[in-house]
Amino acid sequence: MTAPKTEKAKRQIIVLYDFSSSSDNALRHGLKMCFVLKAGLTLVYPLLKGEDASERGVRKVQMKALVSRLQLEYGIEVQAFAPDKKLKFFFRPLYEQIEGIMLVAGITGKNFVCGLSMVAFLKLVRKSRVPWLTVPEFTPVGDYNHVVLPISYSRQTKEKIAWASYFHRLNQSAIHVLAPKGKDGFIKIGIYKNTEFLKKMYTTLEIYFKLIQTEKTINDIDEYALSYASEHLYAPVIITVTPSQDIFDLLFGATERKIIMNQQGIPVLCINPLDDMYVVCS
Repeated sequence: MTAPKTEKAKRQIIVLYDFSSSSDNALRHGLKMCFVLKAGLTLVYPLLKGEDASERGVRKVQMKALVSRLQLEYGIEVQAFAPDKKLKFFFRPLYEQIEGIMLVAGITGKNFVCGLSMVAFLKLVRKSRVPWLTVPEFTPVGDYNHVVLPISYSRQTKEKIAWASYFHRLNQSAIHVLAPKGKDGFIKIGIYKNTEFLKKMYTTLEIYFKLIQTEKTINDIDEYALSYASEHLYAPVIITVTPSQDIFDLLFGATERKIIMNQQGIPVLCINPLDDMYVVCS
C-alpha cells in the first residue's frame, strides 16, 4: 500500500499527551480537529511528577514511533515535543513558535492529563491566546458537523462568535446559536447587540446558523447548551472564560469549571477574552 502524502501545515493543533487512555482520546479528537481546521498536529509530552529518567527515555522512543505511525496513517504533518521541563515553563513560547491555534486536553475524573489539577490547568491556560478544547475521557469522536454557541451580553461574546465561524468556513459545520432571555435592560441590550452582530457577520460570510430563542437566563444558558449538545452528536460547546481567578473562584469554584467538567461528556471549547479581539485561526 502506498503511504499517503504528508501535507505540510502552518497552523498546529496541540495535544497534551502522557500515554494515558484520556490522552489517547484527546489525541483522537485532536486528529479530527486537524482535518476540521486544516492544521497539523503537535504532541506535547511534558515532564511528569515522579517520572524517572529511564522511564522517560522509553516514552520518548515510543513518542517517535507514534509520530511516524500517525503521519503514515493520516497523511498530515505530525511533530512531538518532550522537553524535560514542566509544562508551565515552556507552554507559551511553544505555541507562539509553532503557531498553535488550539490546545486539546483530556480529562479524567476531576483532573486533566499530565497530572494537572483543575487549578493548575486553569492557571496555565487562562491568559493563553490559544483557545483550549477540553475532552472528557470517554467522549466519542464525532464529525464536528455541529457546533453549539450560547450567546451572552458581554463584548467578549464576539470573540466566540468569530471562532465558531471557522467551523463552518473550514468544515461546513452547522452553528446552533442559543440566545438567553434577558430581564435587565442592560443585559437585554447586550444580548440584542451580540445577536445582531452575529446575524450580520454570518450572513455576510454565508455561514449557516440556526438561531434558537430560549427561555434560559444568562446564568444557565451554558449549562443548557450542554444538554442541547448531547442531542446533536456530542457537538462541542463554545464558551468564554473569566481572564483571572478571584476569591469566589478559589473558594467555591467558577461556573465555567462545572461546564468544563460536565457529566454529559461534551467537549468544551474555551475562549479567553482578549482586548485586541485576536483570533488565532485567521
